[in-house]
Amino acid sequence: MIATLTHTLQQHSEYGMMIAFALSLIESLPFIGSFFPGMLTMPIIGWLMASQRIPPATTFALIIIGGMIGDYIGFFMGIYCKDFVKKLARRFNITQWFTTGELFVEKYGPMSIVIGRFIGPFRSSVPLFAGIFDMNRFYFSLAALPSVTLWAIVHLAPGMIVHWFNYDIVAHFHQLMHPQLWCTLIIMTIMIIAFLSALFMQENAPWNILSRYFIPCCDYLGLPRTEALNLQKVLHLVITISCLVFLITQETLKPINLFVYSLVSGNNGWIIQLSLLYNALCYIPFMLLLSVACCLHFIRRGYSESGFHILLSTGIAFAACFIIKYTAYYPRPMHVALLLGNQSLPSGHTCLTTALVLALAAHYQKKNPHQMRVHTLATMSIAMTMCIRVLIGAHWISDVMVGWMLGYTAFLFSAICLKHEKLKTLSGFLLPYLQPSGNTVVLSTSALLLSYAAASLFYAGLMNQLSAAPYLL
Repeated sequence: MIATLTHTLQQHSEYGMMIAFALSLIESLPFIGSFFPGMLTMPIIGWLMASQRIPPATTFALIIIGGMIGDYIGFFMGIYCKDFVKKLARRFNITQWFTTGELFVEKYGPMSIVIGRFIGPFRSSVPLFAGIFDMNRFYFSLAALPSVTLWAIVHLAPGMIVHWFNYDIVAHFHQLMHPQLWCTLIIMTIMIIAFLSALFMQENAPWNILSRYFIPCCDYLGLPRTEALNLQKVLHLVITISCLVFLITQETLKPINLFVYSLVSGNNGWIIQLSLLYNALCYIPFMLLLSVACCLHFIRRGYSESGFHILLSTGIAFAACFIIKYTAYYPRPMHVALLLGNQSLPSGHTCLTTALVLALAAHYQKKNPHQMRVHTLATMSIAMTMCIRVLIGAHWISDVMVGWMLGYTAFLFSAICLKHEKLKTLSGFLLPYLQPSGNTVVLSTSALLLSYAAASLFYAGLMNQLSAAPYLL
């Protein structure tokens, strides 16, 4: 029966794509979606995509579109039918469910759309609550797309993994007893636990059993105790990066890299051309110059801590990226290896962009902690850099993931370093030499960034770095 089904889907792939679209739409509908758990249905679609029974890229796009439509249906139902929904809640005595949804949306704001999609039966109702409680439509739209995308990746991944490792595990069952396989599984488990701990770590969380050990570490290192949480995050990220680099160099993630590469390797010239325009803004030597310029700019505007944070964050990121790149020596995709050099791991563009953008965003969030636009723009710029480096074939997907983690780690570590008394003393010693004289003209931040963009694009055009031809297969 399975052979017949797969044969039918190969002959009529539109059926499989329609089913994927319908499942994603139904999953996102209020109330109805709770009866169709994605973890039982979507892995099958993931397996069909990975085995090329249905077109992977088109199917993934349809899944995203279906999920977005379902979210918008729930959101607008909440806006235009809020009185009717409240009446139903009172009639069926489920006002507690209604109150829980209100508290959840108020507490997390737009992030509730992302978080709520992974909370069991509650997931399909979050867009409805967002509409009922009048969430800003712009913020809802910004949150809905990454929410649906992340949900699709998580639920499609098990089926894809089953296909990717079919040859190594299913076809060769005796290899299950091989020590190398068990070593790989243990390292992957440690990596996942460390990564999730770094992302969702809270200082007083009951599951965070290691938090009490980091306060004495701060005392020993001469740091304020308030930095214990960041110090713990840095340690977990270092463990994650170390495990990930080991798995990459052992070719464990090669099937995933090749699959993603096969999805994007057939891009049209205009997609590559647009990607190269944005890529020109992330040229590493110019990024380093920009970090120095931003440092001086913020110091001269009276924000010395933010200036030194930017410089230290990008400096640490560059040094760590350089060390890993020339230690691991992992090869790039073949068609760009001669053009860009053969050191692929990690992505330097992603690493420096993450470190610089997060440090800039931290400055503006200090001035206005409730401003979500800065955080959204920072996230979008980092995500675009990661996607573009993969789209033009300059890096594998694993390279940009390590680059992002490395940049985030450098950002956190630099913030910790700036709290140390010795570094404070050093920055205080340098500060008088960097202050502007009485007649110095200080540009605005917007003028500085626009000047940087113009100079980067001019240099890229002058050096013929905007030509798409070398990046096409």
